[in-house]
Amino acid sequence: MDYFISHASEDKDDFVRQLADYMILNGATTFYDEYSIKLGDSLFDSINDGIKNSKNCIIILSKYFFQKKWTMAELRAIVNKHIEGEIILIPIYHNVTFQEVKRDYPMLADLIGASSEIGYEKVAEKIFQATGHTPELAYMKIPPIEKSKKKD
Repeated sequence: MDYFISHASEDKDDFVRQLADYMILNGATTFYDEYSIKLGDSLFDSINDGIKNSKNCIIILSKYFFQKKWTMAELRAIVNKHIEGEIILIPIYHNVTFQEVKRDYPMLADLIGASSEIGYEKVAEKIFQATGHTPELAYMKIPPIEKSKKKD
């Protein structure tokens, strides 16, 4: 899996879903809960596997993110894997500032992040650039048209 997106559910509608859609449409295998977890799946097992099997973890930091026990548990797991050099951790600031995050979570201040204010497309492009992903516009993949053979 290329990317795991950790986020608070309250941030889906105004940013996270658009980011996930854009990344997926550009050929990035992305663990995004709405698409990756099916009815009957274990939430714990699915998220654990998503984190375990991803090369990069994108954390959408927001006031909602820091208020939830579940996202904070994800953050702990992701930071541990990052410290061990097993994943790249990519912070995205969504309706919070770098200074706010630095004040409350100084360990995260060490990582260069991006602000959602620049828009989901530019955030995704920065993520792709940082991780070496070459976008493949999946929705643009059209089979080549065969050249018609002219009869002389």
